[in-house]
Amino acid sequence: MCIRDGDLPLVAARGPGTAMVPIGEVTDVKVLHNTIVGSEGTGIELLEGAKEIVLQGNIVVGSGDDAHELSVANPADTTVSYSLIWGNEGSGSVDNADDITAVCETCLNVDPLFVDRTAHDYHLAAESPAIDAGVPHV
Repeated sequence: MCIRDGDLPLVAARGPGTAMVPIGEVTDVKVLHNTIVGSEGTGIELLEGAKEIVLQGNIVVGSGDDAHELSVANPADTTVSYSLIWGNEGSGSVDNADDITAVCETCLNVDPLFVDRTAHDYHLAAESPAIDAGVPHV
């Protein structure tokens, strides 16, 4: 299964403490090139049963209080690359890791600089560090 290019909603109507994108009990899932903003709980949560998961080119910003932008139960079964993880007030957090580089050496942990987040305009501003920082073309 592949979830890509905005197949995910930008803001989901979920209760506090729940993940916007929970993935569990599945094998061989790719989550590619999505923007996830303003989750009440964890932005992307990979549960214990998730196997062979690829997260690539995603922007995950501003999860709920006491939540993580990314939660990976099985880091050995997950490949995370070329994504941007950012919190509401600063550095984004990854559950089960001290920082994003523990699960993703090619990820950014910086403000993506949206055009106007308060107006829900999630296009990247011209000065965004995310521009040209995605998956390199071969």
